[in-house]
Amino acid sequence: MVCDLWGRLGHFDGREISMYTARNGLAHNETWDVFVDTDGTLWVGTERGLSHFDGENFTNYTTADGLVDNEISAIIRDKNGFLWVGTEGGLSRFDGEHFTNYKTSDGLIDDRVSVL
Repeated sequence: MVCDLWGRLGHFDGREISMYTARNGLAHNETWDVFVDTDGTLWVGTERGLSHFDGENFTNYTTADGLVDNEISAIIRDKNGFLWVGTEGGLSRFDGEHFTNYKTSDGLIDDRVSVL
């Protein structure tokens, strides 16, 4: 079981809690949202980017990879398979390879997207 413990990411194996941090490959120690995908992998929204955990390794995404902003506050996958990422600076849609970004200039009411 994976849990968000007061802004920290932990894993409970039935006996003890292990914490995931930047030392394990997480984008940042402060976590804001955790999404369990249909394949069982984790998407973690942090203060400095989006982390994808496949059970062994983290892959991190930031503005350098196309995210609209690095402060991730909400994550969800839609029925078409797109991953939606709410940030402090807009909304990003991830197709598995590329990000498409949306801001107030694209019709959002606010650039701060904290719930999806």
